Amino acid sequence: MIRLSNAVLQVCCLFVFTAVGLAEPANSIERTVEATFRITNGRTSATAFLVTLEPAEGDELTTTVLVTAAHCLEQMPDAKCKLILRAKEAGVYVRQEVEIALRSEGKPLWVRHPELDVAVLPVDLPEQTAARPLSIRQVADATWAAERKLRVGGDVYIPGYPATLEGNEAGWPLLRRGSVATHPLLPLEGAQRVFINAVTFGGDSGAPVAFPHGDDVKIVGLVVGLQRQTSRSETPFEERVSHMPMALAITVQAPFIHDTIALLKKEQDVRADQEEAKPEQDKEEEGEA
Repeated sequence: MIRLSNAVLQVCCLFVFTAVGLAEPANSIERTVEATFRITNGRTSATAFLVTLEPAEGDELTTTVLVTAAHCLEQMPDAKCKLILRAKEAGVYVRQEVEIALRSEGKPLWVRHPELDVAVLPVDLPEQTAARPLSIRQVADATWAAERKLRVGGDVYIPGYPATLEGNEAGWPLLRRGSVATHPLLPLEGAQRVFINAVTFGGDSGAPVAFPHGDDVKIVGLVVGLQRQTSRSETPFEERVSHMPMALAITVQAPFIHDTIALLKKEQDVRADQEEAKPEQDKEEEGEA
């Protein structure tokens, strides 16, 4: 996330663009780019991506959720924020800014992972939009991670909005490249957060970490911060603190996104049960009166 008044040092990150080797996985990576958007309240800005969940048994409706770093939503105190989508007019992509609800009666509408910087927020998309959410099946779960398809040194790609920078007027993200710097990646409980070799900037928190996998793509992580070295120097006339980025992006492994979505579903089930119980309670109160 980045504060618009200061686009220099925040705990958010993205990868340096490297053109070499990008052409090969381009088709699969484009799916991640198409699902990535900027969120802003006019003072702060962050990256988020959309995921479509599979409908529950017997339910024909699908749910679309916005996935981002939890601190991005927590640092937006308003009831709503802008989600900058894209629409298509006469074959050309155009900017499509819509408002999405963050809170109701002061309470957050998103669900946060109890330990990690991951948040999931249900969203309703406009009918006329070019947004293409990813499928939940494209987000790596614990079973996929256990197969060790992703290893240290593996190339990954991230679309995002460093220092609020957009690729063009339509609001497309900028795609950059990094490599996995952490070993080992398993067990997950001991490697919840992993480092990606990347130069990072404010505004990129919440960006997906995409790994080309055959003709498809797997989201293997979520950008939540950057690692930096802090140095302090002192003279008789001056005290100075400097922060040096270490080109290491801090990311949360994707299976914990699944855990957060499971918490959201559990909360939605509780709310649904409460709504069903309300009419019975009202009848009892009416009878007592």
